[in-house]
Amino acid sequence: MDSHSTQFLIISDHPNGNLMPLTDSRLKPDEVVLLTPPGEHLADYQHWLIQVCQPMGIRCTTIELAQPWDIEQLRQTLEELVVARLAQGENLILNNSGTKGPIGIIAHEVFFYRNLPAFYVRNDQVYWLCNPDNRSSFNLEDKIKLPAFLQSHGLKVTHYSREGIARAQRDIAERWLLGATSYSKAMGILNYYASRAESGLSTRVDHNHLRGNTPFNQLLDDLAQHQLVQLKGNELSFSSEEARFFANGGWMEELVFSELLKLRGEFPQLQDLARSVQLNWLESRRQRPVRNELDVLALYNNRLIAIECKTSRFEQGNGKKVVYKLGAMLKHLGGPSARGLIVSFHPIKQIHCERAELFDVHVCERSQLGNLTHLLRTLLKELQ
Repeated sequence: MDSHSTQFLIISDHPNGNLMPLTDSRLKPDEVVLLTPPGEHLADYQHWLIQVCQPMGIRCTTIELAQPWDIEQLRQTLEELVVARLAQGENLILNNSGTKGPIGIIAHEVFFYRNLPAFYVRNDQVYWLCNPDNRSSFNLEDKIKLPAFLQSHGLKVTHYSREGIARAQRDIAERWLLGATSYSKAMGILNYYASRAESGLSTRVDHNHLRGNTPFNQLLDDLAQHQLVQLKGNELSFSSEEARFFANGGWMEELVFSELLKLRGEFPQLQDLARSVQLNWLESRRQRPVRNELDVLALYNNRLIAIECKTSRFEQGNGKKVVYKLGAMLKHLGGPSARGLIVSFHPIKQIHCERAELFDVHVCERSQLGNLTHLLRTLLKELQ
């Protein structure tokens, strides 16, 4: 019978390095000892990691540590823990990814002087600090899914979709994408009426918008041809909420998501994908739940990609808000290892593109839409 395996780790506000080894078959333990330093939010990160561990069948033991400058107390606590566990015949290993401060140094010493294995994670790669079994460094398995990944960061997924785009809608979306210059103004009009139809799936269209063979009428014809809308007089009705969502800019989100689905065969490390992801910040992180929504999320090689799709124009100051929103989310969900992408039906000012670069956010605006698949492929290669 195999002996009990126990992994020690240090809780921090950057949980990726702690979470991913727990899902790897070469490192997954029977039990994890969560060493939690004092800190305003670290108890929250401890709680969120426990919630992720429970469905995986990993037992969690929590240890509240002394202040990091109380070196002797820290050393005594860790020495006693390790000695007691070894006396019970457990196999111990240290994940030292959580901190670079005194706690990490002392934990390393305690394991090193007993010739116990210790490692840390950098960019999804395991490196050994103490390696009595002479194991090679290796890339972590890509097993974690988006709900668990987000949970460990204090975000609860309340809704998401993994459905790709239907063939008929793909034809429409690809035509609209390549005709972005011609449909620039018309798309704004369509978005406006689709938004107005949110409550009852129908709305009245201004007669002036229905005169002649205008780009707006061409958009309506595309939708009507596939029974997504019906126009009687000036009464515009959508066949379903899905059809209204598609017309209200959802077509771009669905197309981007489906392009990533196609790339999955080329990039098997693309481990999870979702669109229309609605999130709540958990109450322990905020005074009350705060709702966020992201258009497309992906996990590639255990690293997050967040994509915002915009078919409306960037009004004054709005471009900066979109960049800051996405940049702040990336900082919380992976920092330098995460990537973002803004896909825009309209041009984006150079100043906003330059600001996006500072947040590791790529931009695909109107002039680049024809190269969307290439840009997505480049983004994935960047995370390999």
